[in-house]
Amino acid sequence: MVKRLFLALTPDTSTALAIEHWRKQNWPQLSRPTPTQNLHLTLCFLGDVTESQQRFVTAGMHDLSSEKITFNLNDVGYWPTQEILYLGTTEAAGACSNLARECASLAARAGIKVSQRTFVPHITLARRCVNPAGPLLEPDFRFTADGISLYSSILDKAGVRYVEQAWV
Repeated sequence: MVKRLFLALTPDTSTALAIEHWRKQNWPQLSRPTPTQNLHLTLCFLGDVTESQQRFVTAGMHDLSSEKITFNLNDVGYWPTQEILYLGTTEAAGACSNLARECASLAARAGIKVSQRTFVPHITLARRCVNPAGPLLEPDFRFTADGISLYSSILDKAGVRYVEQAWV
């Protein structure tokens, strides 16, 4: 069975709820906001993978850097081509970028081809946004990740939901 997977850092519940509250204050009318339970920072999108590739990635996650990563989410960005509004960081998230490279390397060893785009640490706030206004309140969230999650992306009638498959 093939699954659509990605490796990500997940904010703790209180941070996710604070981001949701801030987003609703700044953009109450977004057409496709990311559900609070889906907020995450993707390190590596794996795409459709086989069960054997998933087992390889899950086993290899234990070898990824176990360094606790902490940085501020203090910037808002917009990718007009993809119509994505996101929460990012102006800090040099070197540890996060290094971890993303480790995840891409793990994927390659599993025989998974991943995007070669430049890594931009971010949390997607909404999709299908067209020229959103800037925020009234500047973001200032502390993001601390003490583990990496492997998620599957499931599309059903209710929309997209993410199910954690593994965590280290």
